[in-house]
Amino acid sequence: MNRLWCYKTGQYVICHDRAFLNSLRPHKIFFAGFALFVFMFFAGCATHHGVTVLRYGQPPVNCNGDTSLLPKGLVDFTISPGDVYRVDIRPASITTKLFKIEANTTMRLVASFGSGAYHIMEGDQIRVDFVTDSSLNFDATVRPDGKITIPKIGEVMARGKTAGELARTVTKACEAKVNDPRVTVSLTGINEAPINDITGDFTISPDGKLIVPILGEVEAAGLTPQELSKKLTKLARRKFANNLQIDVVPRNFVPTGLVGYDRTVTVTPSGEIMLPAIGNIKVEGNTLPELRDKLRKSMQKYYANPIDISITLISSAKRVVYVSGEVKIPGSYPLANSMTLLKAIMEAGGVTPEGDLSSVVLIHYGKNEELTIYKSNLEEVLEKNLRFQDLALSSQDVIYVPKTGISKANQFIDQYINKMLPFSKGVNYNYNQNRDPSF
Repeated sequence: MNRLWCYKTGQYVICHDRAFLNSLRPHKIFFAGFALFVFMFFAGCATHHGVTVLRYGQPPVNCNGDTSLLPKGLVDFTISPGDVYRVDIRPASITTKLFKIEANTTMRLVASFGSGAYHIMEGDQIRVDFVTDSSLNFDATVRPDGKITIPKIGEVMARGKTAGELARTVTKACEAKVNDPRVTVSLTGINEAPINDITGDFTISPDGKLIVPILGEVEAAGLTPQELSKKLTKLARRKFANNLQIDVVPRNFVPTGLVGYDRTVTVTPSGEIMLPAIGNIKVEGNTLPELRDKLRKSMQKYYANPIDISITLISSAKRVVYVSGEVKIPGSYPLANSMTLLKAIMEAGGVTPEGDLSSVVLIHYGKNEELTIYKSNLEEVLEKNLRFQDLALSSQDVIYVPKTGISKANQFIDQYINKMLPFSKGVNYNYNQNRDPSF
């Protein structure tokens, strides 16, 4: 024999099969166990004003514009297996000064000569003129070893010297064989090949190094462009013995593998999602803000610069709200982004002629299954633009539109007890899989 669960509301005694009531718990639908509290909450008020909040074991509170007492909407939505999300990753707004170079980012190197005297390099072409004997004049190209040959005299080192310094070197070398060997040295051609080799776009290797022709391999990851510029300039000046300047300009502020990074992922039965280069991440039970933080931390080993992570829920079998009472099409509806009481009621076809928008009920389950009941006057939203009273919805919320005059006891029993129990006559709580759940 099945035991009956009974309670008394005023002159009425309500009884239900306990096994049936227990079967309702997994659906998170408001059931008869809270009927007495609901009755105390809503009875005796023909026209309700503002938003009244009721929590189990506490007296009703009118929020009087205090939005901290109102539901936060999707902020408390938790991720479940089978949910489908779109993950987009983009570089955050950042200045070049703060940017940290990453593996797989591309740098533009521009080599130029700084201010000050030019120092002769390999491959440069020079002209040596003797003041007292023009027959001794000659042209020369600086060899790879940095030297030039003076006809009938021998070799002298030219690399690293200014034109004036090389003139004094040649004069001294010729003193033993040339009478009054005063000379002038002019630069007739600069070997730009090494400079051109250094100038261009270079991609940081996966191990964080930058390979530059002539200069070799340089650790770059983690440096700012300014720090890398100083490092390369120092190497170039030592290599070329000249006042070279190498400027570094980022060509992209995000690693190549993350440019336009977007993925559609499905939460596995084990509660994980898989992202390339990151791997499997446990996400079940997280809220969307918690998932963003988790992804940001997971990516720190790959990318140290600020990034923007956008996560959009595409679909979820559990992400629905239930609309019942005096609406034209009672049932469950996919919870769209930023959905409110009015939007949900519109999804349900709007109110019937008997519907009372001044006392709409929202039944909300928070974390740890904490139950909160809200009653809101949506007529004031429409007539007075009191938008805070158009409450934000979360997954599994129940919205109930009562009849006008629901405070009458005989209508209370029918409307709040019989019709709010799921699977009752006239109310369909089955999720419509054919509805487009994207937003």
